[in-house]
Amino acid sequence: MRLFTVNLCLKDWPCLVVGGGVVAIPKAKRMIEAGARVTVIAPDIKEDLPGATLIRREGRIEDLEGMRLAMFATSDRELNARLYKEALRRGILAAAVDDLDNCDFYMPAVMTRGDLEIAVSTSGTCPAYSVWVRDRLAEMVDDSYGVALAWFAGLRERLRVIPMGRRGALYRALLARDFLPRFRSAQVAAWAEEAEGVIAEQGEAVKVG
Repeated sequence: MRLFTVNLCLKDWPCLVVGGGVVAIPKAKRMIEAGARVTVIAPDIKEDLPGATLIRREGRIEDLEGMRLAMFATSDRELNARLYKEALRRGILAAAVDDLDNCDFYMPAVMTRGDLEIAVSTSGTCPAYSVWVRDRLAEMVDDSYGVALAWFAGLRERLRVIPMGRRGALYRALLARDFLPRFRSAQVAAWAEEAEGVIAEQGEAVKVG
């Protein structure tokens, strides 16, 4: 099944995780890292989670009150499904883990390099395979990709004065260059000088740094 792929901005969203084990905790951590206001409910929560509210008991239907996103990762599939169906009724974006029929979304395997995020999804059919592919990509995509992204993101702010169509052509010209070795060897100034030449070739008068 084709999915509609998005990155959600969870800043200040009230989010619920029901479950406190090795499946639930990483999901709660990712929500916390994304700035969500996370509540974790389970009788036995395996570790401390700075930034989350921890409630040590079984999950209940009323725990859904006021939530915008919820994940159910207990060992009780019937409880997970029941909570999902109630979340669906309330219009809460939700997922019961390892249960394709009771999910609004599936969490991909993710790797990051600075602000660069690469997500691998199998549409929920085989998460272990997603992790395997992600780990293969991690061997090829080193930290220089994230450093280069930070530079291009800074350039983007300076190029906003250029109309979008010409800006796109300029980015294509820059990205066609072999710029990653410059970032791997900390020769950012040399790359900035080269980029300035490319921008001049495109007929634009924008100073880069």
